Amino acid sequence: MADEIVAQTKHGDLTLDQLAEVQPGMSRLMAELANRWNTQGNVGLVVGATWPAELERVRAICPELPILLPGVGAQGADLGSAMGAGLDAEGGGVIISSSRQVLYASSGDDFAEAARKVALGLRDEMNRQRDALLAQR
Repeated sequence: MADEIVAQTKHGDLTLDQLAEVQPGMSRLMAELANRWNTQGNVGLVVGATWPAELERVRAICPELPILLPGVGAQGADLGSAMGAGLDAEGGGVIISSSRQVLYASSGDDFAEAARKVALGLRDEMNRQRDALLAQR
């Protein structure tokens, strides 16, 4: 059990494999609830950018809701895959978070400039990816 990730529940333990079996249904349920709750246009979702297939399923259920995408950068999500799965019909609808990549750009006196450089580079890459994805539609 040392090599497994385990979630503690009041009814016992769930392994990562068991959670993976439940995940698609849980994400679908949460997406459907978000649509139902969005009567005032004030609901958004958070879907890990490291799970593009799940993100694509959520986007199909919630085509107009904004989605925060953590996991780009230090956590290793592929930006193109995440954007391809998460962009709405108009090429927007996602807020991409890469805070660690920017926060830890440098620990020296050049932090502000290094963070700026990383943030601008990420912005430019997001725009390139978005343009390429929209050109394919």
